[in-house]
Amino acid sequence: MKPLYFVFLFASVSAAQINISNSDSVKTNHPRLHDSWFAKDKIDHFTTSALLTGFSYYFAYKECSFSEEHSKYSAVSFSITTGALKEIYDKVSGKGTPSWKDFAADILGTGLCYLIISTN
Repeated sequence: MKPLYFVFLFASVSAAQINISNSDSVKTNHPRLHDSWFAKDKIDHFTTSALLTGFSYYFAYKECSFSEEHSKYSAVSFSITTGALKEIYDKVSGKGTPSWKDFAADILGTGLCYLIISTN
């Protein structure tokens, strides 16, 4: 039953992407000048973090036989750490532009998935 939640979550977030413009793609001298909360990039961060949380919870709980609580905390830690490392990589490498709004979207996606897996 739990994997079904992730299918619905992914489908609803993907459907929302159709109605959101990608203001991050505006070409300026300052790429994050138009760092909108409702850009496609934020939906990508949200969705990826939610999916990372869900899949890592499933892996820890079902495949590795961790306790339910340990699996939840491991999944949340993994997802948040991955989001933070991605923003640090963007800053250090110069290949991307770090954004605290991206990281906030990571936290929101992780939080929503945590709520979903905690309700069962």
